[in-house]
Amino acid sequence: MNMDNITEFFYIRAAERIRKKVNQSGLPLAEIHKTDSKQISRIINNKRTPNNRFLICDSAISSTTYINEKYKSESTGLLHTLDFKNKKEIFWGTDEEIKSYIFDLFLLLWEEIYSDTSIDLDKELILCDYIPYAKYSTYWNILFNPDRNDTRFYFDNYEKKIQNFPAQAFGIYEDEVIENIYNARQNAILFLYNRCKDDFWDIFNSFAEETLSFHIIDRVIKKSFIEKRFIPLLIGYIPDEKSLGLRVRNLIQEDLSYCAALYYKKNINNTNYHKELINASSAYIVRLEKIQSKMI
Repeated sequence: MNMDNITEFFYIRAAERIRKKVNQSGLPLAEIHKTDSKQISRIINNKRTPNNRFLICDSAISSTTYINEKYKSESTGLLHTLDFKNKKEIFWGTDEEIKSYIFDLFLLLWEEIYSDTSIDLDKELILCDYIPYAKYSTYWNILFNPDRNDTRFYFDNYEKKIQNFPAQAFGIYEDEVIENIYNARQNAILFLYNRCKDDFWDIFNSFAEETLSFHIIDRVIKKSFIEKRFIPLLIGYIPDEKSLGLRVRNLIQEDLSYCAALYYKKNINNTNYHKELINASSAYIVRLEKIQSKMI
């Protein structure tokens, strides 16, 4: 998992958020942070140095300056000089702003987790809750990654080579699978998000409420948000036997996968039985697609 991508997501937004407030205030940077105005400059330009490795130091949020020999002081910093209501708003934004980027955050986190093979989570299973992705991903595996030990998927040593059955023998076109699987995957992620978006909002909002510093923010996000909150959230949305998408995947794997072997008259037991199942399952899949489409 690339934590740099995730932290940069928040750094960019924090820098833009603070820059807007600075511009709206009309204050010189020296008035915002009297002891280190360059720190404010680095923040609004999203420049991180050894002095501000995590973009926003605690001293930039609030600092005290003594203004005369009687030790009268004034508080400066982002919280006191700009129109921020609290620290949460400085680091993560208002509720309105969070709502504007929370879907992009979900996409980013999903892709980072999806690419991390060390995370024990069946991401493909989750996406297969969405019927079009369940269909195209299952056919993708049948056409391009078949089980070489299963004779439903290839010719027996045809011309001294093991060759896959053509896509048409399974009742589908290869181009259709290739052209549709990406969009089906993107829509499957959107389908997942729409199911869990309220819970995702709750867990991120609670994280933002308690995380009021960017210090070692990469570790904090990984441990406190991704591992403690986000992955358990996804586990809670793993589809079960009631899932329409998993029904479709299983019907293709167990019934429609016999199409090619039957077409090429391979030695299949109970031929008429499999033909009846293929007809029934094909009709059922069409009905299930219509049902889920209406739900969406």
